[in-house]
Amino acid sequence: MQRIVILVVIGLTLFISIPLLADDHSTEGLFSFLERENDHEKEEHSEKDGNRFYKSQKKISGVSNELYKEECGSCHMAYQPELLPEESWVKVMKGLSEHFGDSAEFDAKDAQSILKYLKENSADKSEAAVSKKLLRRYKGNAPLRISQLPYFIHEHDEIRANVLKRPKIKSWANCAACHRMALQGDYSERNIKIPR
Repeated sequence: MQRIVILVVIGLTLFISIPLLADDHSTEGLFSFLERENDHEKEEHSEKDGNRFYKSQKKISGVSNELYKEECGSCHMAYQPELLPEESWVKVMKGLSEHFGDSAEFDAKDAQSILKYLKENSADKSEAAVSKKLLRRYKGNAPLRISQLPYFIHEHDEIRANVLKRPKIKSWANCAACHRMALQGDYSERNIKIPR
């Protein structure tokens, strides 16, 4: 009997204290508190179990600027602007004369137009879940490569160096080799297939 009384007291205490943690003391406050907890739980699951809730999260947009696709996509994948912060895109575009060992310079007017597109659609202006994750531990040192962002490093830390040497992959820059839907902006784990 004593155990039942103790369990009832604990249950009532929890029932009374949860609304106090919410925005207000009403039942609505209780539900909004539980909803926020559920959202937090979904975010944790999306990182831990193969993006189980990826469908409910805003995704990265595909590249919509034809000039950018033409100029940058002719040598490598035209990376979605949402994968790097604005400061990084500015650095990349300022360094086109020495772009990772090659000259990637082109018409100044076109370069300005592309930079405008990249800045307006950069990770720090995006609502996409992946963009937010990429910037989560970013400390403002403007990396030139997506592969230098802490979140990218964390997500790829189990990939051995010899995997990158495979002819169909070659480097971290070749996102589409493993992320089959990369060009559409989908980097979820369910669409990963590492080439042999």
